[in-house]
Amino acid sequence: MRMLAIAVLVLSVFAGSARAQSDGALVARFDRAYADGAYERAATVATTLAERHESSSVWAFNAACAHARAGNLDDARRWVTACAERGFQGVRSFETDQDLDPIRGSQEFAEAFALVQAAARARLEEFQQAARVHAHPSWVPEHASTDSPVPLVIALHGTGGRGDEMLRVWKEACAEVGAAIIAPDGLRPSGEGYAWTYRDESEWLVRDLIERVAAGMPVDTTRVVLTGFSQGANVAMPTGIDHAGLFVGVIPVGGHYEGQIVDLEPVRSGAIVPPRYGFIIGSRDRWAGTFRAAEREFEEAGVEVKLEVVPGMGHEMPRGRGGTARLARMLAWCLGEGDEGPGDEPGDG
Repeated sequence: MRMLAIAVLVLSVFAGSARAQSDGALVARFDRAYADGAYERAATVATTLAERHESSSVWAFNAACAHARAGNLDDARRWVTACAERGFQGVRSFETDQDLDPIRGSQEFAEAFALVQAAARARLEEFQQAARVHAHPSWVPEHASTDSPVPLVIALHGTGGRGDEMLRVWKEACAEVGAAIIAPDGLRPSGEGYAWTYRDESEWLVRDLIERVAAGMPVDTTRVVLTGFSQGANVAMPTGIDHAGLFVGVIPVGGHYEGQIVDLEPVRSGAIVPPRYGFIIGSRDRWAGTFRAAEREFEEAGVEVKLEVVPGMGHEMPRGRGGTARLARMLAWCLGEGDEGPGDEPGDG
């Protein structure tokens, strides 16, 4: 009983201190606790933020996940209901997030999921209408024609980025290889640019670009390479597996790999033929270790993989002549036009 009293006192003191902290400090504490597997602590922080921001469906979702991980199933069911009632629209998170598995079979989860699905359908329809009329940046080499179609690169920007930025970084590499490029905008406002807030939107947009936009371009839609930087890389990694038949290669740059976001079982079982994966990340990028894990796990599953860790580069795209050369070589390798892959070149970063 004494130990229990001490534990309750510590938790009460922590909860009180959490309430007094700024949102930024709490978010940082939540991230650290979750990363460390300290789910009880993460649940306390997420609950504080969800109660502080009564309209936030995201923090209600985080609270549900953390409580489920901590084994507080009544709290998890309560917060998953609150999450849906607050208008949460991340249907893919509901479908795939393993944190919610302890309550996935409950009536509360089923009712919440139905609400989330309805909200997601309405949100996706609105996104589709906006995306179809938006002018997504693109470029086609002069020599391309309907008689001589060229490969296509689809490049996804990071959080707060824009398609025209990705177009500038990739254009010279595409020119070297002789490929066209479409660099779409995510359309969900973030800072001075956009974000890929919902995975169903990004997957739909990539498919739509291949089926609709590329239909009016002199490109070979059997030779499509999907790439992305940072958040765009995190979108590209699972999309390449989930829609493997659309791509010959995927080039994630500077992303953050987590095994649960990519289902490699269809590759292991032989159900799909995966595209080649060319991972690029800076040696000074805090997530470099996750790409090493991705290389290992993808190879073990049966994916043809190359990993390029760029010396001295941080969380950024390869730049300069050396960066262009790296991107061009990785692109050529994905297209089957060069098996040596990227090499060390000066001038990056």
